[in-house]
Amino acid sequence: MPITNQDFQLSDKQLEDINRYFEARASGVARSGDHILCPTLNVHFSFAPVFGRSVEVSYDSETTSHEIECQWTDSP
Repeated sequence: MPITNQDFQLSDKQLEDINRYFEARASGVARSGDHILCPTLNVHFSFAPVFGRSVEVSYDSETTSHEIECQWTDSP
């Protein structure tokens, strides 16, 4: 199963969800008084033959990611 550029494309809604998640986490950190010098947003793509892909994001050093898409559990 070769991976193509199309496999990494995100819909406008998915990009909006990712940016909203990042903004919510950054606001939460700011409200708590913590300061992260250079926060990162991690976007993780996983691919499974037959099942499709999943897209998850995490803010900075979060250990639990937030699911944006998972083709093997999402309903059509």
